[in-house]
Amino acid sequence: KTSSSSNQKPVKFTPKNNVSINDEKRNGITNLGNTCYASSLLQALSTIPELWLSVSVSHTHHSPLIRSFLLMMSLLKKKSSSSINPYFFLRSLKGHIDRVTEKGDFSIYKQQDVVEVLSSLCNELVRRCVQPH
Repeated sequence: KTSSSSNQKPVKFTPKNNVSINDEKRNGITNLGNTCYASSLLQALSTIPELWLSVSVSHTHHSPLIRSFLLMMSLLKKKSSSSINPYFFLRSLKGHIDRVTEKGDFSIYKQQDVVEVLSSLCNELVRRCVQPH
């Protein structure tokens, strides 16, 4: 370390509502075996309130993937000492990816590429919540 970097204080991110991310207590997500790709993605997306708020008010006819995503977002916001079971989100994710790719070989419990999962989720969010029907 250089002397200039050791004198710097860590930056604390504060969103628009002036509540520090570091001060908020967040729920954890149960790892069901190689499901950390989904847990990290959901936890990261839950820190973007504009995202899940806009999705929740966009339409009443959401796909199973979007409904399970919104459920996970609301559970992550609740203060609780227990972890959240992501099974229904993972089943919805599998159903969506299998339907889109027409392969049927997506496995919930295998290590997955988080970029591919994020891409699939974002495409569905855009299709169902941003683009007019």
